[in-house]
Amino acid sequence: MALIFAGSTENMSLSVALYQLIVAMTREGGWSGMFAAVTFVSAPTIIIYILLSKRLIGGATAGGLKG
Repeated sequence: MALIFAGSTENMSLSVALYQLIVAMTREGGWSGMFAAVTFVSAPTIIIYILLSKRLIGGATAGGLKG
């Protein structure tokens, strides 16, 4: 759906742009470029998780009911 509503490249989300890059690289056989793009997109999420993992786990376990 996002691919349909993003009329131009300026309005594309990151996931739509990555999907189009994957399709283009699959046709051309540029696997190294596709791997670089996937790494570039997923690296910030992994870094944020590593930095905030103690808070995320602590928040998930502190929500239990006391009884």
